Amino acid sequence: MKLQYSLAAGVLLFSSIGLSALETVQDQAKRRISPVNTKMDVNGSVRCKGFRAGETYKITWTMMGYDNNYTAALVYFDCTGTYADFQCGASYTDAVAADTVLGAFPVAPESKASSEWTYVRSADTAYAHDFNYSVTFTVPLTRNDGSDWGTEADNNSTPVVFRWYQRAEGETLPGEPSIAVLLGAEAGYHYGTNARRIESNVSTDVDSSFVCPNPMAP
Repeated sequence: MKLQYSLAAGVLLFSSIGLSALETVQDQAKRRISPVNTKMDVNGSVRCKGFRAGETYKITWTMMGYDNNYTAALVYFDCTGTYADFQCGASYTDAVAADTVLGAFPVAPESKASSEWTYVRSADTAYAHDFNYSVTFTVPLTRNDGSDWGTEADNNSTPVVFRWYQRAEGETLPGEPSIAVLLGAEAGYHYGTNARRIESNVSTDVDSSFVCPNPMAP
């Protein structure tokens, strides 16, 4: 590609060969299409009931993306006091400072498979991959400040928010844990309006008469 420099204008003038033409179709797909979190499962019944203090759960999910590999993290937050204004988990840094991060789990993919998704440019095709992850964790018996979670029976369970993060292989980005993943339709009920967080709740009991909230929490 030929570059010309104009002293009068003080800017670089590019020839008709655009930078995008120098990219491979795979690199262009990586740049233009963000990873998406799909096929998420949160122990089945907790999509309605929420989590019970002191019990252990396993969350599995698949992230579809065009990179060769990702470093991922699952973080969940105590939303007491910030649930109604949709600010819970909006800033990882603020959540750490406020001591509302209940758990942060960096994970590597357990397996990788070819995805059904493709990106086509002219006669070239890029292929996405499905990266499969899981996290097993035990819900703390109390909140970070030592107070009780509340109960489902008195409709006083504590709302929590989950957020997934990713960093593509080779990326060096400031801050932790990194870029929030877009959640696909299969991920369940979205918390807020940007499709990057979901909600549930934690309580000290599981009441069989408890009525699921509307819309149903994941």
